[in-house]
Amino acid sequence: MDKNSNIRKVKKESRLITNNECSEPMTPKDAAAYIGCSEYTIRDMARKKKVPHYRIGSKIMFRKSTLDKWIAQQEAENYEVELSIGESIALLKHQR
Repeated sequence: MDKNSNIRKVKKESRLITNNECSEPMTPKDAAAYIGCSEYTIRDMARKKKVPHYRIGSKIMFRKSTLDKWIAQQEAENYEVELSIGESIALLKHQR
C-alpha cells in the first residue's frame, strides 16, 4: 500500500466512529465510551440482555442508532416513574 491509500483508510475509519449519523457496528469499547460506562459494564449488560446488541460469532457488537433509541426509552421510563412518584406524593398530601 502506498502512503495515500493508508491516509484514505485512516480517514475512512475515523469517519465511522465520529459520524453522529452513522449506524455502523460499534465494539463494546466504542459503545461504552458512547454511553458513558465501562467496557465491563456494557459487556455484562449485553450478557444479561439489558442492552440491545448482536453477535458475530462470539463478538458482541452494538449499533449507535439502536443505542440512541434504547437511551431514549430508558429516559422515558424514568420520567414516567418519577411522575408517578410525584403524583403519589401529591395524593398522600391531599388525603391528610
